[in-house]
Amino acid sequence: MFNKVLERIQEIFVGVMMAGMTIMISLQIIFRYIVLKPISWSEEAARYMMVWAIYVGAALAVKRGKHMAVNFFVSKAPPKQRKIIMVLSNLIFITFCLFMLKQGFMVIGHLLRLGQVSAAIGLPMYFVYLAPIISFSLMCLHLIIQIYQIITGKVE
Repeated sequence: MFNKVLERIQEIFVGVMMAGMTIMISLQIIFRYIVLKPISWSEEAARYMMVWAIYVGAALAVKRGKHMAVNFFVSKAPPKQRKIIMVLSNLIFITFCLFMLKQGFMVIGHLLRLGQVSAAIGLPMYFVYLAPIISFSLMCLHLIIQIYQIITGKVE
C-alpha cells in the first residue's frame, strides 16, 4: 500500500513538473515573439523543473525496474541463484545511491555556507541540489522494498 501511494505521489510530481515546464516555455515563446517582452525568469524556472522531473522520474524508473540492465546471466540462472543475483545487484545499487547521497549532502552544506541563489529567480541553489538527494533517497527506499519482495516472494 505504502509503495503504491509513494509511486502515485512521484507520478503526480513528475507530471506537475513537466506541465509546469511546458507552460513556462510556452509563455516564454508567446512573450518573446508575440508580446515582444520576454519573461526573464521563465527559462530558469523551466530548467529547474526539468532537473526535479528527471531526478524524481529516475527514482520512479527504479521502482518500476525500468533502468537499463544486463539480464542475460539472471535469465539463465536457476530461480534460487536468480534471487541471489537480484539481491546483490540491488545492494550494489544501494551502495552507489548512498555514495551519491553523501556527495549530495556535502554539496548542499557548501551551498548553505555560501548562500548562493539563482540569477533570475533568486531561488536558493540548495533547493535545486536537493533533487538528487530526494531522488537517491527514494531509490534506496524502492530498492530495499524490492529486496524484501525478492526474498519473501511478496510482490505488490
